[in-house]
Amino acid sequence: MFAGNSPELCVKQNRSISFWWAGHGAVLLGAVLILAPEPEPSRADELVTPAQNQETKSLLLLATAEQVHRLTREEAQRGNPTVIRGVVTCSLPEYAAVVLQDFTRGIYVDHLFPTLGEPPRLGELLEIEGETQPGEFAPSVRARRMTRLGTGTLPQPIRPTWDQLINGSLDTQYSEIQGIVTTVHSNVVTLLTHGGKIKTVLPGTNPDTLTQYESSLVRVRGCLFAAWDAKTHQVRVGEIRMFSASVSVDEFAPTDMFAISPKRVRELLLFDPQASALRRVKMSGQIVHRSDEEYYMMDGTNGLRFVPKESVELQEGDLAEVVGFPILSGSSPVLLEAVARKTGRSALPNPNKLPTDNLFLGENDSTLVQVEAVLLNLNANQTSLTLELQAGVRRFVARLDSRNGFVKSIPPGSRLELTGVYAGRGGNRAAGRDIDSFELLLNSPADITVLARPSWWTTRRLLWMLGGVTVVLLSVMVWVVTLKRRVSAQTQIIRQKIQRETILEERTRIAREFHDTLEQALVGIGMQLDAAKNLLSVSEVANESLEILDMARSMVRHGQEEARRSVWNLRTYALEQGDLPTALSQIAGHARNGSQVKIDLQVSGDRRPLPSRIEGHLLRIGQEATVNAVKHAQCKNIRLALQYGPQLTQLSIEDDGVGFNAKNATSSEAGHFGLLGMRERAEKIGGTLTISSKPGSGTKISVTVPPRAAVATSLMS
Repeated sequence: MFAGNSPELCVKQNRSISFWWAGHGAVLLGAVLILAPEPEPSRADELVTPAQNQETKSLLLLATAEQVHRLTREEAQRGNPTVIRGVVTCSLPEYAAVVLQDFTRGIYVDHLFPTLGEPPRLGELLEIEGETQPGEFAPSVRARRMTRLGTGTLPQPIRPTWDQLINGSLDTQYSEIQGIVTTVHSNVVTLLTHGGKIKTVLPGTNPDTLTQYESSLVRVRGCLFAAWDAKTHQVRVGEIRMFSASVSVDEFAPTDMFAISPKRVRELLLFDPQASALRRVKMSGQIVHRSDEEYYMMDGTNGLRFVPKESVELQEGDLAEVVGFPILSGSSPVLLEAVARKTGRSALPNPNKLPTDNLFLGENDSTLVQVEAVLLNLNANQTSLTLELQAGVRRFVARLDSRNGFVKSIPPGSRLELTGVYAGRGGNRAAGRDIDSFELLLNSPADITVLARPSWWTTRRLLWMLGGVTVVLLSVMVWVVTLKRRVSAQTQIIRQKIQRETILEERTRIAREFHDTLEQALVGIGMQLDAAKNLLSVSEVANESLEILDMARSMVRHGQEEARRSVWNLRTYALEQGDLPTALSQIAGHARNGSQVKIDLQVSGDRRPLPSRIEGHLLRIGQEATVNAVKHAQCKNIRLALQYGPQLTQLSIEDDGVGFNAKNATSSEAGHFGLLGMRERAEKIGGTLTISSKPGSGTKISVTVPPRAAVATSLMS
């Protein structure tokens, strides 16, 4: 017996005993005594170079198939040296490969040399020296030398569990599978095992010999290979390959399927020493529903389902016998690979009326029931009608095959009475769970009865009405806010107009008082002085007295002119009769007073009325600047520019006269009282006055009023 990693024990011994591991336990099944001396290797047997021998000294020597099988792909890629002795469980001469199984497990070995003569035979004992490689699916061995040790004994096969059968972990393991042959196609048989159905490929087997096993309970023994995808290297679940396979029959298919003794549904869970998932049972009952893949049948008050192996013509109400392989883990028993025949016909039994608190019970599965529920939604397509329902606090679905008829439109919210077959979903008795949910399978539109139509005051309509009222209220609120803004704007305009008219009226009153009192008085004094002069001229008074009278008359005339000017300023006829541009045009003509100066007025932007206080101050600033330019600038041209902008209003007065030093323009000490007054007026209306002038370069005076200042000034007025 060899163990560990010692090459002396693996290569140099003349006697060796092989012990085989049976199934899943540590059972020693037999020993093979080999007395033949080790043959001398030939040139065809040995391909190891000195360089390769030097390389293998740094790697781990593996002596069992299990050690190779447990390597990762990266570890197997390193080419660890191996010396394995075992029995051939599969010979693949077309691939120059074998499966060699020692006392631990089987391993795939390739690159055997064709010059050795006859390929290794099944059951032959070999010793393989080689190195590991990752393989396309699982780690394997690349042979460098093969030594024939005679005839060995095939190991006892393991009997894999269902998960081992489908996950690929037993690749290249000598195995045995028991199952019912359900279908045969060429060299592929489908086996119904204790865990489920699995497709088994039997390479090298005569397809004609396999058909005799159909519907029989058989054992397939051979070298198991996982079926995997060549691109992804992933296992194809539900498919395996068995090489060098042999088939033995445990129980031939019965000549008459219905000759066995019948059972009731409730008896399937009672003690039976012969019970098995691979032993057929016969059931009798009445068909209560059918679908494309399975039938629902009631045995008295109990229900079951069956999946027919071949198409069978059975209708709701038919009495039938069914033979199949039972599965008991679901909510109700299911017979697989079933064979059914009709034995009669009868009216369907009365449905079991379910209360709303007794809906989710596994005992209802596959039975005819009646449920009251409220319709939540209805969906129809070419193949089926689906009703979403609610009974109490639980929701479920009812389905009707469109081939069985159509249902007239039913409004959501209707209370319905439905009669159908209870189909539990997700139940698992082994997990202690009857069902997770259920569906109600209807046979015809007559299974739906409308008990009550929905009230007009449905939730949806109430939401729509509340939404409409909300929209109306929001619209009213928006309209009120808009109206309030419009009223505020109109009130502001009216207030400005009233203020404007009040100011103009007060100015007119004061001007009238000036005209009726001061100016008339001055006119009267002037007339008296004229009369006095005439008298003094006649009486030949001294010239000195006449000069005094002339001086008095001159002072009166000056005072009269000033009074008239004040009256004109107070009355502001131009603003009374028109807007600011018109008033500026009139004062420009008045300020010229017969001189040769050319005065132009340009207006740009969106002309609009400004608060009377702002227009009055702008008019006085324009008047003062224009009169000053005419009197003192010695200019030929004066240009007035009034610009209405979206953000500000600007008035500019520019001349081409002699100019002056603008640094001291607003200083009272310099005697520029007119410029100082213009700046004060600009500040009163929240504006900014700018003076640009140099000696000999003309003068430009600009006043800018932003809208905010205009509004604030209006409110302050």
